[in-house]
Amino acid sequence: MRPPAPGIHTLAAPYVLHALPPDEIPSFETHLRACAACRDEVADLREAVARLGSTVAVTPPPDLKARVLREITEVRPLPPPPADETATSRRSRRSRSRRSRRAGWAATMLVAALAAVLAVLTVGVSDAQDDLDREQAGLALVERIVTSADAERSTLAGGDAVVIASRTADAVVVLGSGLPPAPEGRDYQVWLSGSDRTVSAGLLRPGAESEPVVATGIGAARQVTVTLEPSGGSAQPSGEPLMVADLPS
Repeated sequence: MRPPAPGIHTLAAPYVLHALPPDEIPSFETHLRACAACRDEVADLREAVARLGSTVAVTPPPDLKARVLREITEVRPLPPPPADETATSRRSRRSRSRRSRRAGWAATMLVAALAAVLAVLTVGVSDAQDDLDREQAGLALVERIVTSADAERSTLAGGDAVVIASRTADAVVVLGSGLPPAPEGRDYQVWLSGSDRTVSAGLLRPGAESEPVVATGIGAARQVTVTLEPSGGSAQPSGEPLMVADLPS
């Protein structure tokens, strides 16, 4: 049996939002019949979208805004480019990929963000408008990143995670639902690395309800890396990176 195309696991959200090109729908539906993880993800996203239509008054926990701005997670990677691939061919391939998949990224990220926010909301009646305004601000940030003209998508080499970064938005989103569970007592931690320092962007917890990590103020950072750290994370990386991706210049 021919293996699924690289990245097919990332298409659940565009499929749910009817954002897949018509010629890709049959192959994805064929894949769904054989992939329990993608079927579960499609079911979860459809439930999240349905709940959006029925949600009226909500009261997020006090730390919701910070969580949405720092930690929101999802997806799967492609192998790194061949060592002999030229810089010109890499730029050409990235340009084609950005044009053909930007709608898919936006759909994936918006549904992931909506599902993540809904997962932590509790029903309430007081200050509902203020709470909704805070929720919408977090979602607007995610939308601004993935729809920026310079948004670039790359796969973290060495593992099942995806990075979407924008210099104009000065922010990055890291998705990792395709990662295997971290060992007991350990967490995946995302880092932004520049020439003179490395700072934590947040913890990446894989799984069907994982939240993307969103980091703002990426500044002079040139790489996103992921390490395996003690539960709760570390102040600085304690081991060699498991996954690495270059940020756009």
